[in-house]
Amino acid sequence: MKKSIIVPLILLMLLPTLSLSIPKIFAETSTELQILPENNFFAANTTASGTKFVLTVKVVNVEDLMSWQIGVRWNESLLTFSNISIPSDNVFAGQSYITAGPDTSVPGYVVYGAAIFDPSATFSGNGTLCQIELEILEITDVPALCEIAFDNIGVDTFLLNHEGLDIEGGFTTTSAYFIYEYAYLQTHTVAVGDETFEVSTYSNGEIEPDSVVALIEDTAIAFNVTGESGHFGFVNVTVPKALLNSDSTWTVYLNGVETSAQVTSNATHTFIYVEFTFESPIEVKIVGTWIVPEFATIVSLVTLLMGTTLVTTTIIKLKARKK
Repeated sequence: MKKSIIVPLILLMLLPTLSLSIPKIFAETSTELQILPENNFFAANTTASGTKFVLTVKVVNVEDLMSWQIGVRWNESLLTFSNISIPSDNVFAGQSYITAGPDTSVPGYVVYGAAIFDPSATFSGNGTLCQIELEILEITDVPALCEIAFDNIGVDTFLLNHEGLDIEGGFTTTSAYFIYEYAYLQTHTVAVGDETFEVSTYSNGEIEPDSVVALIEDTAIAFNVTGESGHFGFVNVTVPKALLNSDSTWTVYLNGVETSAQVTSNATHTFIYVEFTFESPIEVKIVGTWIVPEFATIVSLVTLLMGTTLVTTTIIKLKARKK
């Protein structure tokens, strides 16, 4: 793995244009190389060896990009290289470009790069560089965790401008993580009045027994989940619409702090997925806009009865005064 994997090709392409002056004004940038998704969780009790998954390598806030190369490493005892490719919507889409690699001569490591032929057609902005496919090996020691990270910055991992030089301002990197541990599906009974509903959770944490409850006044359900402090955690909650629903957006809180969540649904249920870092215990609160129709009906009837009683009482008092 050397910087020369793509650089000789760049020099050959630049030879005809060495006398060409292309003025650029560089601003201070915050260019970043990312590997997404950040957390790649696989349940040890349901994931077979040989399972493959795809990581997307992106660049954010780059200016004057003519060439890129990445060196990415991972734990070779957990994962092995499967494939690397450049999608059609990559940063050099519509341009003629050449690729170099992949070089996978070192286990647990890949080097790959690309460069456009026309140095006057560089890329600026945010976009995808490539996609890496990794395969899960047979893992006997569970839980298992490894970082998937850029390596050898400036040698195997670099971004070059139209002059074949490192981009102005440099760049930072963010890693991804492979997480392999047990996760379990549980069904919880939630009682509201005389009715009961089944809420399902799928999580790598432990849902505290009998902690899944409906909070009528808050139009919400809540529960506690525990796990090893500092570790990645997630929960996927299946909520029946007959219990809790929303006519707009859902709001999710972790220990009272609003957080982002992925929400999907079908005709009968809503599926809410949220990630977090364990700080045992964590209270998960899911807020909708509508809860249990029967309760809403009871509230309406009580309100109506109270109003009727008030009117009747007023009439009786008025009649008594007239007498």
